[in-house]
Amino acid sequence: PALQSREKGLKEVLDAAGIELVVVGEALGFSAESAQKSVEAALQANPDAKAVVGGFGSLGVGAAAAVTAAGSSAIVVSMNGDPEEYAAIREGGAFVATVADGHEFGGEAACQIAADMIAGNAAPGTAGKQILATSVLVTADNVPAEGASEATPRKFYQLP
Repeated sequence: PALQSREKGLKEVLDAAGIELVVVGEALGFSAESAQKSVEAALQANPDAKAVVGGFGSLGVGAAAAVTAAGSSAIVVSMNGDPEEYAAIREGGAFVATVADGHEFGGEAACQIAADMIAGNAAPGTAGKQILATSVLVTADNVPAEGASEATPRKFYQLP
């Protein structure tokens, strides 16, 4: 469901901007290798592609390998904020950005919610509240150092 939501949002933004979207695979095996093969074929059919968007980290990493191998000038962006994405951004090649979900902070928030519920407090969402977590755009300007897990501090908000 998360990938479908991401694709839907991407299509809406590109449609509004009048940009053509070519979907190269619905289920790429969830690996960099399968993404690389699919993007290699897509670049052969669409050599003037300007950008490739990976639905999550390893798809973006595989796409970047395909772009580099093809000698394409396309850029690659993805979403998740995985260490492999950060490494690809630090390399300075085709992979230029990811939208980081903040796994470490998300885990911390989940544990805090669980602790609150164990203590007898209502779970967010059940008392008319939602949790909103910010995402962080990570580029060469703010990519974490090797071994670091977060690009910038993230914030979690409880909405009424």
